[in-house]
Amino acid sequence: MKRIILFYLVNFFVVLISILYSNSLIAQDNTTKELVIKGVYHGTNLYVQNPQTSNTEYCIKEIFVNNQPIKFPATTAFDINMSFLKINDEVVIKIIHTGSCTPKVLNPQAIKDRLPFRFSSVHVDMNTMIWVTKGEKKFGQFFIQIKNNRTWIVEKVISCKGSAQQNIYTLPLIHRAGENIYRIKYLDVTGKYYYSPEIKFVSEGEQQITFYPKSVTSRITFSRSTDYQILDNNGKLILKGNGLTVDCSNLNLGAYYLLFEGQEERFFKK
Repeated sequence: MKRIILFYLVNFFVVLISILYSNSLIAQDNTTKELVIKGVYHGTNLYVQNPQTSNTEYCIKEIFVNNQPIKFPATTAFDINMSFLKINDEVVIKIIHTGSCTPKVLNPQAIKDRLPFRFSSVHVDMNTMIWVTKGEKKFGQFFIQIKNNRTWIVEKVISCKGSAQQNIYTLPLIHRAGENIYRIKYLDVTGKYYYSPEIKFVSEGEQQITFYPKSVTSRITFSRSTDYQILDNNGKLILKGNGLTVDCSNLNLGAYYLLFEGQEERFFKK
């Protein structure tokens, strides 16, 4: 009798352990993970290995391209159809798969961003700035800057066209008298930024501002009113303001730099 009871108890525990183990496998199979791949669509689909997890089940459960669900066959290998995208569109692919397996993208280089941003050319004439770029990303911005003394001032902000191919821009300009130094800053959506070469243009429309004397006892006088800064020999700001004259009576003896209208001139306090 004891042997019979022992036999049934052993069988009961074997069945119980089997059930618990099976449930743990089912729970494990029900966990999912997400594989994310980002890039730029160049006209080629991605090819994926999709491991089989059972006689009827496969690793991949869902696929999204730019948040759009994509249909795919129940097979161990297939391509992700992205033909609905435009060439050079940015693309984000999300592959939802069973946690116990890992699918593999066989050609991730197909969506690699092949064209780094660059300024192909920048030109400034009497009335216009023209620049040409390649490798832009969507939602980028251009900051048109002019050098004012030793500081770059943003004159205009323009949204980029967002194409990786050639883009051409034209911007009307009103130059100040004398030498103008421009550059363009490109900021992409990821936070990376690029600068164009500096472009100089001398405007002859209005006479360039001058000042006197260069050996100062009490006062500097400009040929017309302007913003100005005075720096010492170490580049420390001593005075700044706007006007036709600058009171220098409180300056110590020595050499200084006078910054105005994009110019940088040296003078001496005596």
